[in-house]
Amino acid sequence: MLLATSVLAGCGGGDDDDDEAPVAPPTQPPVTTPGEASASKVLFVGVDGLTYDALRRGVADNTLPNLSQLTVTRAWTGGVTGTVAQQPTLTAPGWATLLTGQWADVHGVRSNAQSQGMKAPSLFQRIKIAQPEARTAGAFNSSLLASLINIDRDAGYVQTLTDCAGQDDCVASQARDRIAEGYDLVVAQFGAPERAAAENGFGTTYDDVIRQTDAALGVLAKQLADRRAAHPNENWLMVVATSHGLDKTGGSDGLQLSPNKTTLLAMNRPQMLGGSADDASFDGVWDTNWYALPSAADVAPTVLSHLDALPDAAAYDMAGTALSEPLALRRVATRTSMDN
Repeated sequence: MLLATSVLAGCGGGDDDDDEAPVAPPTQPPVTTPGEASASKVLFVGVDGLTYDALRRGVADNTLPNLSQLTVTRAWTGGVTGTVAQQPTLTAPGWATLLTGQWADVHGVRSNAQSQGMKAPSLFQRIKIAQPEARTAGAFNSSLLASLINIDRDAGYVQTLTDCAGQDDCVASQARDRIAEGYDLVVAQFGAPERAAAENGFGTTYDDVIRQTDAALGVLAKQLADRRAAHPNENWLMVVATSHGLDKTGGSDGLQLSPNKTTLLAMNRPQMLGGSADDASFDGVWDTNWYALPSAADVAPTVLSHLDALPDAAAYDMAGTALSEPLALRRVATRTSMDN
């Protein structure tokens, strides 16, 4: 006999630390022309180096006006500590999870070493198989991350892949172009905040860079709005996430500590499954209660759900859950009873 224990995560809102911060109205679906088929599309933005605490401060003092318009929650990465799913809190393993919905025991990326490949199906592959006519694109600040997608590009799952070699302006420009061209999935990875934190710590330079990144996100958000105005049948989901947290000095040491495991998730939706606005209950040292929050593994299922490309229930094989669902099963465990 098996005894299963679980935690059910319910729906929650965004960050409510600042009562005076502007609150975005709930996103309403566009009015479509009669007879015109609705087209679901996704802009997925990764902002490596933007910590959740920095985001909260920026929302509180109104220095990150564009991110503050999204529904935001504290989230986590690094797999479940002490299990086969544990992985270093580094850029490449974190992004492998964001793109596959799996932890390192399945996707196989356990370091920032060069010339790695993901062993699990990516967003790009699942979307292309489910919808052969879909067009997908990725623009990456990090050459290491761009190389993770080479296999998908060579297999035809990605139509446009750009290695921006450390330039966030290139990432923003490429994302704008793909949105304008009507791509179905646009992935954009910004990396300047992580570089600023590594080189200068959490100081004035870091704050300036995250404000610049927020401004770039504002331009992308406006382009989505303009695109929807011109194409009312398009239903755009915007997701913003970080691949891992930073240590107290702004570095990336890969450890399973609270600052390193803490990430953020944000969407242009009024709520997301398991999201929490009660940050006080999650401050301090990491504990197992945090596992009820959304994780990096939930991003890929959320994107796939919006694009109607999730695996069937009987064949579901991802570690995460779509945050648009009404219910999720978390922290499942089993044990053998005394009578076997």
